[in-house]
Amino acid sequence: MQIAVAVPPVRDFYYTPHRASALGARIVENVLFSFGHSVQLFNFPAAKPSPHTIPLPRELNYLKELLIQGETGETSFFTSYKHYGPSFSLCAEEICSEEQDIIFLACFAFAYAEDSAELIRAIRHKNQKALIVIGGAGVSAFPEWFLENTDADAVIRGEAEVIIPPLLKSLQSAITPKSREAREGREKLAAVEALGALEALEALEVLEAAHIPGLYTQTEVSNRPKKQNSAYKEPLPQAQAEAIIPFCSKVRETRYSIQFSAVFSRGCPKHCAFCPGRLGHGPGFRRPSLSRSLQAVHDAVAPYAHLARTQVHSDTHTSKKFAQEKSLILSIEDDNILADTDFFLNLLTEIKQQYPHISFTAENGIDYLYIDIPLLDRLIDLGFRQFNFSAGIIGKTETALADRPSSLNHLKKLAVHAAEREIPVINYVIVGHNADTPAKAVSALMYLASIPGRVGISPFYTVPGLPGFTDMQQFRGHSPSLCKGSSLYPWNGSLTSREMVSLFRIARLINLMKKENRRPQEEELIRKSFAVERLFTYTKRKRVPGAAEKSSESKKQAEPKLEIIPVPERSIDNQVVKLFFETFETFKTFKTFESIDGFDTLDALEIFKNS
Repeated sequence: MQIAVAVPPVRDFYYTPHRASALGARIVENVLFSFGHSVQLFNFPAAKPSPHTIPLPRELNYLKELLIQGETGETSFFTSYKHYGPSFSLCAEEICSEEQDIIFLACFAFAYAEDSAELIRAIRHKNQKALIVIGGAGVSAFPEWFLENTDADAVIRGEAEVIIPPLLKSLQSAITPKSREAREGREKLAAVEALGALEALEALEVLEAAHIPGLYTQTEVSNRPKKQNSAYKEPLPQAQAEAIIPFCSKVRETRYSIQFSAVFSRGCPKHCAFCPGRLGHGPGFRRPSLSRSLQAVHDAVAPYAHLARTQVHSDTHTSKKFAQEKSLILSIEDDNILADTDFFLNLLTEIKQQYPHISFTAENGIDYLYIDIPLLDRLIDLGFRQFNFSAGIIGKTETALADRPSSLNHLKKLAVHAAEREIPVINYVIVGHNADTPAKAVSALMYLASIPGRVGISPFYTVPGLPGFTDMQQFRGHSPSLCKGSSLYPWNGSLTSREMVSLFRIARLINLMKKENRRPQEEELIRKSFAVERLFTYTKRKRVPGAAEKSSESKKQAEPKLEIIPVPERSIDNQVVKLFFETFETFKTFKTFESIDGFDTLDALEIFKNS
């Protein structure tokens, strides 16, 4: 059977290479290959052409006045909305260039549900016969939405390893020799070649009769009252540890590095109210064997391992030869892999022994509560080059409400020790949670400013099924794109979008102040900000029409290409900005953040927030 697996294009303010790794789609591809089918994988967000700017969607019009045209640089907010990947019609054309029997779509986040719906419409326009099935973490959160708002024949809620095999077996058992001959004109065909004998309608009837847990069809769900939300309440089909497929793939190559992304484990043992992880993979931590995990890394890295050794290159300008190494970087995307510390350490040790030049990151974030100082040292010695710590929500009351433990003293100790070992750290905090206020959010940023490392700010976003958001009716009345973190939608009403944008800008100013070896223009922006207690940013200097070309010497002395301007009042919340500068003055931290005392405990933080 001919099967396509596709990741739809994405529309957003930003999209990183690691988000485009398509690990979930590649796992689906792996399952299909194991059954002997012919599979084509289309990872459209990573495909050409390059991302291009598109109009801001109507549902995001509330952000318009918060954007600054031509803004750029390290203190900027998002500037333009982009389409990542080919047009939906071109994607459909590429998928349907061969006669596909089944088309699987992977939606890794509910926020991109409308992108999936758009691609399905384009596919249906070109292929009426193929069976279209969509799955992924985005679908698992609210499967009914995809059946109510797309032309998909069926949706998958749960993990591919446990749902796709019975799906294929059900279709295969429905094939008769007669139907195979009628379609192919041959007397003998392998079963996997014959599945295409079923038209989409016939295949749908077979699947409905099979009653596969986690698989829902248009007919089945249409018979349920919408208010029951029954699919959401049913147990999530999960793969057992031995069935989990670990996967690693190359996501980017530059002149100096080759970057890989990998996922090994599933599930989460915690119950954080702000995290959608359990909705896609269920409760409980599970991981495959060490040998299978190592094989996944080897399959991806081995073809490029020789490039990590010294290579000889020629400089085209000087004709001189020079040696250059490409660094190998593996980003581990598992949220909770340290729940099994021994497994993780053994995995890193084996990888490092096989590929001595490789280094590690965890760009999706690591729960710092799993780590103590000896373990931090061990991870650094094994090759971790950066830590992204998930501080989550800061504050005693807030962490209790979020069902997420916290220890700021411990976070500070880790950040200080990493700095002593010259390892970069980014400390992430969530703003806009249900117990947040402008004062609490500013104090959280000030705490992170007081410890080594950059400040990472994560605006709260929800997905269907999170605590406080279990009534699916509210998601039928909102665009899924409001569930993007970049949309800064005030889901909890605790902070406005304008307040969250202001906090975003403040975090970027803090990071600029933490930066070493700042350029003169960066020093000037900081000086201006504190001189008048107002936020500034950079815009691209407009070229004067008809200006004569300057000599190379005068170009060197020309004005900078960037212009420092005050952030327009329409684009920020003045009260939040005022609160930041007042707080900053209180702790006398103009020259260095590392000198701040007074935030050593959650008690001190609570006292400040309530003062």
